[in-house]
Amino acid sequence: FEAKQATDLDAIKAILNVDLDPAYNVSFVVSQSFYQKLDTMKDKNGRYLLQDSIVSASGKVFLGHPVFVVADTVLGEAKAFVGDVQRAVLFADRVDLGLRWTDNEIYGQYLQAVVRFDVKKADAKAGYFVTMP
Repeated sequence: FEAKQATDLDAIKAILNVDLDPAYNVSFVVSQSFYQKLDTMKDKNGRYLLQDSIVSASGKVFLGHPVFVVADTVLGEAKAFVGDVQRAVLFADRVDLGLRWTDNEIYGQYLQAVVRFDVKKADAKAGYFVTMP
């Protein structure tokens, strides 16, 4: 996905308001260090922008969109995916577990289990990787 820099709140709002199609169901998947930066952002009245939400699966919303936190080792330090995760990524899961007995020279036979799935980029415009310095 396309990379973008967000140095302040206005840059994040530009991604949400201009770059992303309004039809997308936008969410934030953020690293821990990016989350720390979101958690400390305030509006001009001194109110924090990251808020609790009982309707969000993650329990937190930022600018009205749910926020999901992952470790820094997953995305990188101060990085986030902003966009519609379900439209951006196709997860093809066959929901089929294949089992069969397989011959082996040493052990005779053993039970082999096969699970098939694949992950592909489905819609390149459905989100952006955002870095916040």
